[in-house]
Parts: sequence; C-alpha cells; structure tokens
Amino acid sequence: MIAGHLSLHEVATIVGALTLVLPQAEQSFEAGGQWWGLVLLIEGVAFVATAFLLRMRWLAVAGVLTVSGVAIRWLAVSGDTIPYWATLGAGGMLLIAAGTSLLLNREWWERTAARTVHWWEQSPLRA
Repeated sequence: MIAGHLSLHEVATIVGALTLVLPQAEQSFEAGGQWWGLVLLIEGVAFVATAFLLRMRWLAVAGVLTVSGVAIRWLAVSGDTIPYWATLGAGGMLLIAAGTSLLLNREWWERTAARTVHWWEQSPLRA
C-alpha cells in the first residue's frame, strides 16, 4: 500500500517532523497556548519551504498538515468572531496567489532548488 511510495529516509523525515511538532501541538491545547500555535505555524511554513527547496515530498506533506491543523483549530476557536466564509476565502486567495507566484517564477524556483541541493552536497556538515 504505502510501502511502495515511502523510502527509509522519508520515514525518518516524517518521524523527525512529528518529533518537532507533537510537543508544541500538545502545549497549544493548554490555556494560553496561542504562542505554541504560532510556533507550529512557523514550523509548518518552514517545512513547506524546505520541501520546495530540497524537493522532499513527505516533508511538504508534514508541513501542509501542520499548517492545516493550526488553521482548522484557530478557525474552530474564532468561529464566533470571524465568519467562516471570510476566513476560508482569504485562505483560498492566499493559496491561489502562492500557486500563481510559483508558476510565474518556475525558472527561479528550479535554479534556487538546484543551488540549494548543490550547496547541500558540497557542505562539510554532510561528512
């Protein structure tokens, strides 16, 4: 089922992402946990950005799930003050803008990804 689509290093990536995300997720449910929700949001965006740069599909999945989880939780909590349609519309427009930006700057993204991979392969930290 999923074994054909998941390599050992991708499993390690998912386990690492869970190790980073789960403690903050638990703390975000406590009283005054808004700070931890913001930390989760920053981590999710960092996961997605790193996934785009290094072309790591399962890190992108972890980032999207993290950001989506925070968004759904905040949407559920703020449902009385902000209309659902406004939140979903603003979120959808941001996603469309990000996708359009990626499409219009495809060559730049490919060059940046290639430079990042080259830098990573030449890095003394890999030894």
